[in-house]
Order: sequence, then structure tokens, then C-alpha cells
Amino acid sequence: MMLARPALASDGAALQDLLARGPLSERTDRAPAHQGSVADVVWLVEDQPGGRVLATARLAAALGLDAPRFFYHVGCVVHAARELRLFHRQRTLFLSNDYTGASELCDVALETQDIALPEQARALNLLLQTLLLWIAEHRASYAHSLVLALPGVRDAGGGSPFWQGLGHHFYGGDPSQALSTEGRAWKGRVAPLMPRHPLYASFLPAAAQAAIAQPHSSARPLVDVLEHEGFRYGHHVDVVDAGPVLEAVPDDLRSIGTSLNVELVVADAVAAAEAVSHTVLATGAQPRALRLRAVLAAGRLLVGKEDAGHLGLASGARVRVTGRSQPPG
Repeated sequence: MMLARPALASDGAALQDLLARGPLSERTDRAPAHQGSVADVVWLVEDQPGGRVLATARLAAALGLDAPRFFYHVGCVVHAARELRLFHRQRTLFLSNDYTGASELCDVALETQDIALPEQARALNLLLQTLLLWIAEHRASYAHSLVLALPGVRDAGGGSPFWQGLGHHFYGGDPSQALSTEGRAWKGRVAPLMPRHPLYASFLPAAAQAAIAQPHSSARPLVDVLEHEGFRYGHHVDVVDAGPVLEAVPDDLRSIGTSLNVELVVADAVAAAEAVSHTVLATGAQPRALRLRAVLAAGRLLVGKEDAGHLGLASGARVRVTGRSQPPG
């Protein structure tokens, strides 16, 4: 069984280890989330019994308000001359702060060692749906835009073809070393050194052009889960490796738009023929979430006694639930 819950101080070492080995998104230098915070939360998925951490992610209410966050906006200009029968589209890169104030999914990491691919997908699905149900339950705490920055293409040596084609002309240092010594805030300091006028992507080397908006292969399982929910490429990329930024209007996402706040009803057993699969978020003093089979009808969710025990709830409690059955991944 997989259980999603907010991270505790005692989870710090396990989360740092997982983030070091399996990052799937932008990492931050933020301090650990404050216990009891609604807007800035870190959740994890663990295997039960055993407690092995399978996945984790952070949900931040707003990015770029304490320090500017920079991305390249990927645009298009057209050069045309009808009399010469010429029509050329050119991709452009323009340094921007377009996502200032948007809510962000970040610090996403997935355990892959000795975990089968279907189990990895299940963990990511439960994690993402839990976070989206959390947003739905606390909607006023989050913005009208939700983004996630994915890692970009790297070569065999771990270098970024995009950085080699563009960034290193304006900053001669090693990005990997700068990140390790100065942290992720280094991006905010180096980005203003980049050109402030639109750049034609065609001026870059072929490898740099090919890397634009391409996620690292390790992030493909996360991309599949996000796109299933309704996230789409937002025509912005990272300033170092050109990894794509996926974005969404939260209310348009599957797990938020169909979610319901309902009353829990506990039974000794639930008829298998009537039950369907839902992700259920307990929103009380000890938030947690499970993927389980239940019967949803007339503003009530009928669950079995065992599942209710895992949620730590009794009949009459309020829960947030995905509104229709969704594939577990």
C-alpha cells in the first residue's frame, strides 16, 4: 500500500538523499516547509508497511516574490517577402519574469532503485493527485497559474548543450560548480548577465537548438502524469539547460476540476461491483491520502473499515476526493 502524507522534520535526511539522486523538477534552496503551513508544503509518498519514501514534491504558493525568477520565453517571429517568395519562421528566446506570482510544483523526486516502472507511475500519480486535491481544498491560498520546471537535456558528461551554446558566452564559470557552492539562487544572479533583447535560436549551435524545451529522459514518467492531468508546455524554458516549463490553470486540471468535498461513511465492507478507484485526501489535523476503491454518491463516500483506518478517520469526517475514477498509472 502507498500512503501520501506531509513530510516531517524526521524525514529530512531521506528526502535530501532522494532529491540528490532522483530530481525530476526544479530544486529550490527554500528552508524546510513550516509544519502546519497550508501554502508552502512538502508531501511524500511512502510504502506501507516499511515506510520507504518513494516520491516527494514541494508545493509553493508563489514564485519570484522574494527574488526574481528568470526563464526564457520561446517565441516566434516571421520574416516574409511575397515578391521574393520568402517566408521564414524564427524561434526567439527572450529573458522574462513572466511566471512571477505563479504557484509552483518543485523539488519533485522519485525513487527508482529496485522499484518497477508501474510502481513508480503509481507513486507519481498518488503524489500529484494528492497535491492537486490539497490545492482544491485550500484554493484561495494558491494562484491562478501553476507551473513546474523540468530538467533539460544533458550530455554524457553532465553538461548542458544549451548552456554551452549560449550562457557560457556571458558567464565563464562552471554552472555545476556554481550550483554546488552558491545553491539554486545562483540562477537568479547569473540570469541578468544574459542578453536582454530577443535572440534568434538559429544563431545557436545545432545541439543547443535541439535541446530547447526538451526534458531530460529521467523526467518522462513525470511528464506523462502531468500531461494526463492537463499540464501543457508553456513556451518557457530554463536559463541553464532549456528544460521546458509545464503550466496549467489549476481549476482546469482533472483532479481539481472534478474533486468534491464529501462526508465519509465507513462500512465493514464495500461491494466490489459498485466501488471504483478514487484518490481520497483526509484534510483534518493529520492530512494524508490514499488511492482506494469506494462508492461515491449523494455527497457521501462509502469506504471499507480498513481503508478508513489507514486514513485515520471515522464516519462523519470530511474528505476531498477525485470526482471520477482515474487510471492508477
